[in-house]
Amino acid sequence: MSSTDLIKSQSPEEEELARKKEELAVLEEELADLLSQKADTHAAMEGFFGSLDASLAAKIAEREILRATLAQALAALHPEEPDYQQEAEQAKQDAETAWNESQGFGEDFASKVIEDFELIQKIRSSDEYKALYRQLVKLAHPDLARNPEDIAKRTAFMQRVNAANDRGDLEALKALLEEWQSSADSVEGAGTGAELVRIIRQISNTRERIVLVHGELTALYGSEDSLAFARAQKMGFEKYIHLLSQELDSEIEDLHYQIREAGGI
Repeated sequence: MSSTDLIKSQSPEEEELARKKEELAVLEEELADLLSQKADTHAAMEGFFGSLDASLAAKIAEREILRATLAQALAALHPEEPDYQQEAEQAKQDAETAWNESQGFGEDFASKVIEDFELIQKIRSSDEYKALYRQLVKLAHPDLARNPEDIAKRTAFMQRVNAANDRGDLEALKALLEEWQSSADSVEGAGTGAELVRIIRQISNTRERIVLVHGELTALYGSEDSLAFARAQKMGFEKYIHLLSQELDSEIEDLHYQIREAGGI
């Protein structure tokens, strides 16, 4: 039998199913790209702000303690005014929170956190790493699931993928890809008609998800955190953190002056 005979033997439903599968594959590629971009951006920003907290925690705590000291001095000067008393109480709570958060962030620890973050960023930027992570997203992301059981399976698996991504662990991602590929990822459906309906629904759901993720990325890139992260990338992370540290030093110096003026020291 010739290939022409085989093509002619397909029913209209089978031909439509083949076209819809191609359409779905293109949409899933687009969605996988967007999801990979979103996850990578989140991971990079979380790592950056974690290193930022570790580097500046001690100075932030010092600033908040001085703010509390100033607020208490002003409250003492205005004992009859409730606003000053409330501000002093809030400043005290903020100082306690900042102090607690600063514990464990020694200078050596902060330096190591920055080094680790920059190393992870370098690993994540490699073509091999980006291709591997994107492949895992395309294969296993819950947004590409076909039924509730599949969603649960993919969610649990992607939690492991994202944990490895947070660490920049290339070998762990390779092992997870091998694990996924060796597992049975069955396709449900009873005949061409049922599968065609399922594929059409997947196309609709995937299109809706693409629009949603585009919106999420727009909001993410327009956020203050994203703008700060972009400035740090352009300037250099270490230089950016040093600049913020200098700004904190200026605030601390100014607070000392205000406290002296208020008679708090």
